[in-house]
Amino acid sequence: MNTETLTKTENKASSAADLSFSRRVRAELSKIVPIDDDCLSSQLSALSSFRIGHSGHIRGSADTLKAQYAGLPHHRDISLSHLTGPPMDEEMKRAYLRGAYLAAGSMSDPEKSYHLEIVCQSARTAEWAAQAMEAEMARPKIMERKGRYVAYIKEADQIVETLGRMGASKAVIAFENIRIIKDMRNSVNRKVNCEAANIEKTIDASLRQVRDIEKIQRTIGLGKLPRGLREAADLRLTYPQLPLSELCQRCSPPVGKSGMNHRFRKLEKIASEIIE
Repeated sequence: MNTETLTKTENKASSAADLSFSRRVRAELSKIVPIDDDCLSSQLSALSSFRIGHSGHIRGSADTLKAQYAGLPHHRDISLSHLTGPPMDEEMKRAYLRGAYLAAGSMSDPEKSYHLEIVCQSARTAEWAAQAMEAEMARPKIMERKGRYVAYIKEADQIVETLGRMGASKAVIAFENIRIIKDMRNSVNRKVNCEAANIEKTIDASLRQVRDIEKIQRTIGLGKLPRGLREAADLRLTYPQLPLSELCQRCSPPVGKSGMNHRFRKLEKIASEIIE
């Protein structure tokens, strides 16, 4: 993939202009109304238990939550059970997690960092949130921050799994697209940095070798060197920019890198013993 294509792809991935990634996740989840009454009750229960009055979060009394919740048919008489922790049933647990996130969850922009959290009023509700988030890959942690407790995950794979379990399939696709581009960019940067470091090492070694050879040339003369050392010296003076591997191929017959390194170490030793 060339630079122009990569740039176009990056622009597409970050094009959901005015909505933060976290708000896009919440918008997607708010449209999900479980068909099963038990799952809906679990979701509403979590909404009620975890609401903390943040701006933009769903809040209000239990009856108001049921009436205002997006898409909830008026004829469904749902009893809002106040669960003491997430239910054991996996589908109800996912609905509970979705409600907890809608009430008090957020996540960072994956372009910048990987972080998903649910802010809780107490250590007990933080434990509930962590239990709801825990899955095959997700291993949430809890921290205290500004008098509240936060259940959170920071690994990309764990966040993808959590978004998927909540039903945010569009968010999963968007997150994975961003992650692919970030990984590609990081990989390119690593290769460029590695190549730059190798080039710098090659240049430093070449300059050092040229200095040694020129010192020998000024004093005892290259003609007095054994054939192999003279060949290495002549090649380095002729091709100061070439890496060791290419100098090896220009020898007659070609030699290995260890053999050429041995020749340059010999030349270095000879130069170090010369007093000008």
